[in-house]
This record gives sequence, structure tokens and C-alpha cells, in this order.
Amino acid sequence: MNSSTLFTKSKVFCPCGLCGEHTHNIGPLGKGERVLEGVNWYTVEQTTEVLQPVAVDDLRRHLRIDGHSDDAELQQMINAATQYCKSGVPGGLSLINRTVDLVLDVFPSSSDRLELPFPPFQSVTSITYFDGSNSSTTLSSSDYQTFAPTEGPGWLKPAIDKTWPSTKLRDDAVTVKYVCGYGSTPASVPPSMRHAIRLLSGHFYENREAFVIGTISKELEFSVSALLGSNGYGYYG
Repeated sequence: MNSSTLFTKSKVFCPCGLCGEHTHNIGPLGKGERVLEGVNWYTVEQTTEVLQPVAVDDLRRHLRIDGHSDDAELQQMINAATQYCKSGVPGGLSLINRTVDLVLDVFPSSSDRLELPFPPFQSVTSITYFDGSNSSTTLSSSDYQTFAPTEGPGWLKPAIDKTWPSTKLRDDAVTVKYVCGYGSTPASVPPSMRHAIRLLSGHFYENREAFVIGTISKELEFSVSALLGSNGYGYYG
């Protein structure tokens, strides 16, 4: 089943950095994003991350557990730790490759960049939009450029001497379908990220009577934050 995330700040990502030309927003993506005004958008997850970066066997070895009686519980801890780490970057992070639809009510103005949530960005599958006559149209890949930096979210921009096309006035005027994640296998995920998940999973398991899953100590939080920060994404924008 598809999952949808609605962002209600009526704005969209802009990777302009510190140019000072855009509004500074405190919104669903966390502090410090710089965004374009006047664009409503939401995301729909088309394919989920079926694989986890850390397997139960891996966590069992990490915790030096013999036997399989706690496997179901260990999987629960991995799920919670993975979600915690993905949320450790404001706006969210992708680990194993997944496909996401970014739906907007309009393209950015002229040649403005369009930043893609849930880094790292891999590739664009398609960009479709409803033109002025309300006909669904696929934007040619020759009409836009893709940028996939090693640090920070990827973005799209019109090709040289091109601009974003005009659209029909509707909430789902534009759909960008793209793939994001480190790769198609758990081994694609950076070792630091996988280690953070193991640390958190172990913490949740060993303190399952004393703590609510999803909460961690300050000491562990510092270690996990350092591991997540080493992947270089930080705040979007």
C-alpha cells in the first residue's frame, strides 16, 4: 500500500544555500530549510524499503545472543532503530532504495531548482504534469537536468535555455517520480549508519523493560548523532 506524507507549509525545497533570497522556514523538515514560496506539495511512497540495513543475524552476533527465541523481538528493535536513524536527518533519509512521488501544485518559477526530499537521490523515473488544457504530459528528460551530490539532497533544474512548463491549476499538477537511497542492498548503506542502527537496537533490546522503544539516553544520543552526522546530510537547504 502506498503511504503519503502531506506537508502543509505551502512551500517546497530550494537548495540555494545561503543566498538570502528565499524565506527561512521552520516546518516539517526541521530547522534551517530555505524554501520557495507559494508551492504546495506532498510525497507518496510508491515502493517501500523491504530490506533492512541490519539483519537479525547481524544484531544477534553484535549482542552475542545464542539461539533464536528472541528473533521477533530483535526485529522489532531493528525496525524502531532504523526509523529513528532515518528521522535523524530533518525531513527524513532513505537507506535502501525506494521509489517516491513528489507531487506539487505547480513547477517552481522559471529556472528555479527543485530539491528532492529523502536523500540520497539516485535517479528520476519520470516527470509528468497537467498542461494548460488539463492533459497529462510527460516532460522529456532532455528538458531538465538532474544533480546528485555526494552530500546533501539532489535537485532538478531546467536544461540550458529551458524553463519549467506552465501547468493547469490543480493540487496534483506535477508529479516527480524518483528513486532515492544508498543502493539496493544492505551493504550499500554506509557502515556508520549500520553501526548506529546496531547500537540503538542493542540499547532498545537490553533496556526493553526500563525504556519506551524510540527513546534513548543522552550518551547514546550523542554517539548516534555523531555517526549519522558523518554521512554529511545535515539540514536540507
